[in-house]
Amino acid sequence: SPLWPIRLVPGMCGRFALKTIPKSLAEVFGLEPPKMEPRPDIRPSEAVPVLLREEVTGRPVFRILTWGLVLPMTGIARKPVRLINARSETLHEKPAFREAFRRRRRLVPASGFYEWRRDGRKRIPFFFTPSDPAVPLVLAGIWEESSEDRSGAFAIITTGANMEVLPVHDRMPVILPPAAWQDWLAPEARKREDVTRRLGPAGDGFLKVDALLQTDEEKEARRRSLFPADWGRDNMKDESDQNIPH
Repeated sequence: SPLWPIRLVPGMCGRFALKTIPKSLAEVFGLEPPKMEPRPDIRPSEAVPVLLREEVTGRPVFRILTWGLVLPMTGIARKPVRLINARSETLHEKPAFREAFRRRRRLVPASGFYEWRRDGRKRIPFFFTPSDPAVPLVLAGIWEESSEDRSGAFAIITTGANMEVLPVHDRMPVILPPAAWQDWLAPEARKREDVTRRLGPAGDGFLKVDALLQTDEEKEARRRSLFPADWGRDNMKDESDQNIPH
């Protein structure tokens, strides 16, 4: 359960899936398998395996982090909030993200991600996966140590949508190809241009999309599971919230 009441902001990578078994995930990266179970629906504030480089040894490892960087309380944000996304265009200048962007970048393995499109009063879910099932889906992100989360917390970086995502939403998570993984995790300081050039949308045709059609009963059951009444919706933020000083 979340640490405090939260508000889930629609769109901009608010859910993803990791259906891969640990052994297969370990083979992709050549590492020891993480302690995890396949997850078809990963939500903000949940703990998930991500890949980062240990600061002491410099080696890449899986580590279980909580989704959502904690933004301290301020006069405007009177309760702590979690930032689940960070815009690629402003990572280098926002106080909440710039140091993590410089030194604490990480990879988020995924099987696919969800976006929702409004149709009148309805919100229709879509699930995006690689067009080629053999190609791994790895999302770019940043992480921080956190007093609220024993293992640390992370945010997923977003960018403008490619042609597959654009009919559903104008933003999508940054997807990194295998050739970019090593540079993205490198702890040493690099020219900003060397890193930011990786932050554009995936090429057109890289993704395929499935509309998740549901009966009214299924949608109501899903809504209740995702938004329990005792959660509230005051404290989960997307970086698109303009009233948060970050």
